[in-house]
Amino acid sequence: MKTLILFLFILFAGADATDCTNGKIWDGHKCTCDWNNKYNNGTHCVSLSDCVPGEFIHTEKTFWADRVCEICPRGGFTNDFNAASCTPWKQCGRLKTEGTITTDAICGFGDSSSQV
Repeated sequence: MKTLILFLFILFAGADATDCTNGKIWDGHKCTCDWNNKYNNGTHCVSLSDCVPGEFIHTEKTFWADRVCEICPRGGFTNDFNAASCTPWKQCGRLKTEGTITTDAICGFGDSSSQV
């Protein structure tokens, strides 16, 4: 009898924010993943991976899969997290320092594109 009463209470009272588990949040009506920062791996809400400087987002996240990051190809860089694409290195007449996956090229002295 206690089980039936508990079942009826849950059925009619509905879920609330205290019932959210596995990384889910209360959206005012039901428990759900915070889709801005998480995806659902089938059982839990999981934090998205960050693409670090030197990588770009190759494939955006879906409700069921994490974003996919890729390293910038030679000649490009990113210096922010979760960059949409890599920025091409500056083209220099005289190259002082070649760019890396996280930094732009630095042009040499006397080049019209040189940096101070």
